[in-house]
This record gives sequence, structure tokens and C-alpha cells, in this order.
Amino acid sequence: MRSALFFAAAALVAGCQPPGATTRQEFKTFDMSKDEGYIVSMPGTPQFRLTNQTFNPTTVYYADNPGVRYEAHSAKVLVLGPPSGEPKPQELAKMLRESRDRFLKEVNGTEVYTQDTFLDGKSGIEFGATLQKPANGVLKGRIYYFDWRVYGVLAYGERSEVNGADASKFFNSYQITAKKAGK
Repeated sequence: MRSALFFAAAALVAGCQPPGATTRQEFKTFDMSKDEGYIVSMPGTPQFRLTNQTFNPTTVYYADNPGVRYEAHSAKVLVLGPPSGEPKPQELAKMLRESRDRFLKEVNGTEVYTQDTFLDGKSGIEFGATLQKPANGVLKGRIYYFDWRVYGVLAYGERSEVNGADASKFFNSYQITAKKAGK
């Protein structure tokens, strides 16, 4: 299963484009509970992209405001054979960090921090990095695991935007609404 979470990093890499908006847009609640299992607030109307990284279809919704891009990702974790229980905490932590490391390598990012985080009891990590592109850019991301699915949210671009009030609104609005299979 270790390589199964690689898609999270690969999908994030596929979406890492410089922000392109020139006009600031208001944040709206974007409810993907039915299809993707989450709710998030993003500026304007998010764009959709489906990536297929190592046979893991990953949905990506993204929106730009001047100097920053916001992205929300969701994908099933593929395993060989039926899943048998949940991963052990140490295994999960290692997989999440390996995903972060692969992602940072692909975008030439330099890790600034990583910390464990939880969202309504769902395990995850939050990480920050400096980027070479955009020049002096920064990235903040969170990756969560829940019921054989990985969810990722990130903001990247200019430091003042990624660390600003709108980015906080974006991260704080994120809710995983999916329920355990069979519940």
C-alpha cells in the first residue's frame, strides 16, 4: 500500500501551474459531498481536471485569485486485492510523508515544516514549502486519509496570499463529508 498514496503527490504535481487570475473573486461554498466527499470554499467557480496518475483517477478542482491558486483533490487508494482493515498509524504517517516528499521533489520545493493534523478525527499532515516558481513562491498543503481515500488541499503562489486571510478561509472551510463504507 505504500506506493498507493503516491498518487496524492503526483496529482498535486500535475496541477502545479502559476496562478493566473487578475481579478479578485469572492469565495463561495463548493459542495462536492455527493461525488467527492467534501465541502470547501473557493473563489469564483472552480475549474475541474481529472488526472490519471498510475491508474489512480484523481479529481482536482482549482480556482485562482491574484497571486494564488487553490486546489482540492480526491482519489481512491488502490491496493492489490481487497482492503483488509485500516493501515497502522506508523504506516499511514510514513505513507503521507513519502507522498509529501515526492511532491516536493517534483516541484523543486524545499520543505519548511510538516506537522500532523486531524480533521474531525481523520489523520493527515500539513506541510509548507518554498518554491522556485513562481519566484520566491510558497506552498501550504494538507493531505488526509479516510476510508481508503486520500483528500488533499493546497494553496500556492505569493507568500502574502498563501499566508493571508483568504487562504485561511479556504483551509478552514474544508470538510470531509464522506461516511465510512457500509455505514
